[in-house]
Amino acid sequence: MPNRLQKKYLAMCMKGKLFSNQMISKVKAFCQEEGLLGQNDNIIIGLSSGADSVCLLCVLLELVPKEQLLAVHINHSIRETAERDQEFARKLCQDKGVAFKAVKVDAITYAKERGMSTEEAGRLLRYQAFEEVGKEHFHGSDFKVAIAHNMDDNAETVLLNLFRGTGIKGISGIRSSRDNIIRPLLCIKRTEIEAYLSSIGQDYCNDETNFSDDYTRNKIRHHILPLAKEEINPRAVERVFELSNQAESLYDFIEEETAKAASDIAKVEAEHAVIKLEHWGNYHDYIKRSVVLDILSRVAGSRKDITTAHIESVINLVDLQVGREVSLPYSMVAKRVYEGIKVVREAAGEYIASGLDEELVLKEGKNSFEGSIISMEVESNIINNNEIPVKNYTKWVDYDRISNSLVVRHRRRGDYITINDEGRTKKLKSYFVDEKIPSEVRDKVLLIADGSHIVWIIGYRLGSYYKVTERTNKILKLVFKGE
Repeated sequence: MPNRLQKKYLAMCMKGKLFSNQMISKVKAFCQEEGLLGQNDNIIIGLSSGADSVCLLCVLLELVPKEQLLAVHINHSIRETAERDQEFARKLCQDKGVAFKAVKVDAITYAKERGMSTEEAGRLLRYQAFEEVGKEHFHGSDFKVAIAHNMDDNAETVLLNLFRGTGIKGISGIRSSRDNIIRPLLCIKRTEIEAYLSSIGQDYCNDETNFSDDYTRNKIRHHILPLAKEEINPRAVERVFELSNQAESLYDFIEEETAKAASDIAKVEAEHAVIKLEHWGNYHDYIKRSVVLDILSRVAGSRKDITTAHIESVINLVDLQVGREVSLPYSMVAKRVYEGIKVVREAAGEYIASGLDEELVLKEGKNSFEGSIISMEVESNIINNNEIPVKNYTKWVDYDRISNSLVVRHRRRGDYITINDEGRTKKLKSYFVDEKIPSEVRDKVLLIADGSHIVWIIGYRLGSYYKVTERTNKILKLVFKGE
């Protein structure tokens, strides 16, 4: 018969076993709900030797066959205890019969060479290593990378994003999956992880940097979240998790609506885009901002450093005159053009080189410019369209189609001309090339411009958009006389 101490020990073991089973069941249910683990999935486990990743290894051993698992430890060559952690991870996998691979990277040098934080460099190097090792170990077969982010990590991320300034995406927190990355422990709190490891008698290593307040995240971990749990709600971490899940669903919905709107009002090509204004007013302001963010991100090739202020500056162009522009990150320029807003990367060569900056705003009567005279006269449309003569240096245009004050000048970046009655436009640079106008002459050609929209390439052609039609009410007669 067992004595009282033995009974107490057995009771503790049973309680530990019960907790362990509950933990496994909770993670399994979460993985099924989120579609994280397939029956034949190959899995890389990111094993740092800390409590979270050790817990992840132990839990996945209960859910996935050993032969489908590979534990990978990344030694960042930063902390004095890095070798200790690597050896712990190797020994743990040896004891449990799990394939193991250690990879050493130099995060400090990588960060200095690329002008980024050591933390960001470490993250990039980790994921690069996971991909390289996974392809080699699984012989080119598909695999997933399991990361040990938990519910507390999610709460810290949401609060950190909130305090720094964020939108719906930022309060969505950490997703359970992205591409081939999965996070099976996202439904588990840190206290549950530590209790689980205690219940199965499993040791782990402590990362000394986690105890320092030198890192912003640790200030939230050590001070803000504990205060929230003690003074406001003991389940604060769960409440943040619930909010982030709702925000994630909302963000996905917004992304779908943004994609629909972008297909309607935007045309995006390699390193440039045009936001068309014909249906712009049909959409909610939030969707408009999302479309602009999407376009800027696609043209730039990155969403980083594109702020709310940049988005608003692009939207403000809608109400400004043609020709106005704003500078943006990644050498981008957004410019108000006739058809809407054009976004380009200057480095992509989309804009031609600027010509002379001098321009003259035309007024009725005679206007002198660089020794030439341009006469401008407004009259009622009493001319039959078929009777308008064809003259190289006299043009009749539809006055009501002009959006801005007409100017005479030389070419500038962003200039374009309408080349047919269907409204097809062509960049001025392309027109010069197609017409075989010598490059040394192009900066000397005089233009009558309505913002960036060319009304008349003097001596060559009139823009089709400004042609007089049967619907024209007022005609503007332009006469050019050279030196």
